[in-house]
Amino acid sequence: MNDIEAVLKRLKDHFHVETYVDLAPKINVVYGTIPNWIQRGSIPYRTLKRIANNEGISFNWLLTGDINDNDMGSLKAYLYNKEKQESGKKPEYVYFRYYSNIEASAGHGVENIYDESNIIYMPKSIMPKSNDSVDVIRVKGDSMSPTINDGDLVFVDKKNIDVVSGKIYVIKIENEVFIKRLLKIPGQIIVRSDNKDTYPDFNFKEDCVIIGRVIYRVEEI
Repeated sequence: MNDIEAVLKRLKDHFHVETYVDLAPKINVVYGTIPNWIQRGSIPYRTLKRIANNEGISFNWLLTGDINDNDMGSLKAYLYNKEKQESGKKPEYVYFRYYSNIEASAGHGVENIYDESNIIYMPKSIMPKSNDSVDVIRVKGDSMSPTINDGDLVFVDKKNIDVVSGKIYVIKIENEVFIKRLLKIPGQIIVRSDNKDTYPDFNFKEDCVIIGRVIYRVEEI
């Protein structure tokens, strides 16, 4: 597959179509335009910019296939293609808020404040329905490895703040946000990292606030 065909495949994945005939009206060109692009080995820059802007997808992803924190539309195409390959069916989606400027530290803490959100898409086979109490943030650090790794996305249920021993939570200590496993023992709560050889336990104190429980993870792409 050459670079042009790779770009066109990403567009087909994004629009959920199989053929160039079906893709052409989605990107507002006549069908004969696409074979011409393939033959000459290029797609006009302004056309790709128009498509990216109209669809709210990353221009960088469209050109290279690389996904970063701001490429949530691109992640939708990735998950669509992955789900379809695994199940043989076209998936349906539900939507969640994604805070790209917030990181939960799987390490020594990251200062964060909730701010503007984007939208992240998940197949219904994974997350059956949207939930206003669930937000998505990215993990930074290795303290929860191998369970949760640096760069993973986690879905945090903010209504689920009661401590169930052994479950993973996002907690806030002063202005720092952590992702840790909480263990209930008589008279106290222990805050534990899964990478406990590097990150020692500490006690859950009065200045610790539970933001929510981690209910799902998407590994770094």
